[in-house]
Amino acid sequence: MKKVLLTFDYELFFLKSGTPQKSILHPTDKLIEIFKETNTKATFFIDVLYYLRLSEENHATIEIAKMIKNQLQKLIMHGHRIELHLHPDWLNAKYNGFEWDFNNNKNYRLDSLDEKTIKNLFVTGSSILNEIACEVNNKYRVNAFRAGGYCIQPFTKIQSGFLQSGIQIDSSVLPNSFSDGIRNYDFRGEQIENKIYRFGKDPLISDTMGEFLEFPITTFRKNMIIKILDKLYKRSFRDENFGDGKGLISTKNDISIVENINKKFRTRRASLSFDDNSLFQLNLVMELLNLDYYNIICHPKFLSEKSLLNIKKFVKNTNLRFMTTNEMLTFTNQKVGK
Repeated sequence: MKKVLLTFDYELFFLKSGTPQKSILHPTDKLIEIFKETNTKATFFIDVLYYLRLSEENHATIEIAKMIKNQLQKLIMHGHRIELHLHPDWLNAKYNGFEWDFNNNKNYRLDSLDEKTIKNLFVTGSSILNEIACEVNNKYRVNAFRAGGYCIQPFTKIQSGFLQSGIQIDSSVLPNSFSDGIRNYDFRGEQIENKIYRFGKDPLISDTMGEFLEFPITTFRKNMIIKILDKLYKRSFRDENFGDGKGLISTKNDISIVENINKKFRTRRASLSFDDNSLFQLNLVMELLNLDYYNIICHPKFLSEKSLLNIKKFVKNTNLRFMTTNEMLTFTNQKVGK
């Protein structure tokens, strides 16, 4: 039976932030209902610095923080996982009473910070999530991480954060994908495939003796046929997203000429996701890839009524085994004898 991780980045937008009610709370409540009905478990990577800023800003934002805390505890009670997600943009974000200003995203990448600050963010962020979870399950411990914008490189600046906070799993790598824009990641390499592997000092180098596990996000070659299916789906069936913000957009300074050509006219890598994608396309890609393991990445802010319906149909597939990152960790450790 093929194993599937359903992973969700629990976050606002980073250009026009939008509201937590529409971009996070409402769509996540909808997901909880679907997963309860279908007995499905998922993993949510929580943008913990946003929660931290809410908790210290003012009375109005503290009330939002309470709503988020209640929802995170609801996820725990239903058997889902909450794990660490860091967008350091929040360190300098300014609140105007309705939305957040990210000051030109100068701290979008983790490596814009020094190693000591990064380590402290890991320790603080993990502690906050553990405290929230332990009110429901006193044995709960965060053990997985996804970098904001997939900015896990260079790992040498981040490794101590993993060690100090007890993180065993990374799920930031998009196999054979790259971006030279604001994210500026490069996951191209002969060793990088759509499969789980161990690593030590570099998440792009497989190391059977490594102390960390990489649960890569599943990627595929997005050829012209799939692009056409995308266009047809978005024109005919796509609903409006729940989220009411606006994400970072590509500009001439954000992506290279080569990447822009690849995006428009040639085959490129894309992640397996329900964000804006049809169920037909996702099933088609999974059949073509024919893997033992899939990591599907979604964002509550990008979901719609149509995508929720697609997710509901998808999780009813009895040929798939839906697991959390923690369940996958246990399964993998048993398999390799660690």
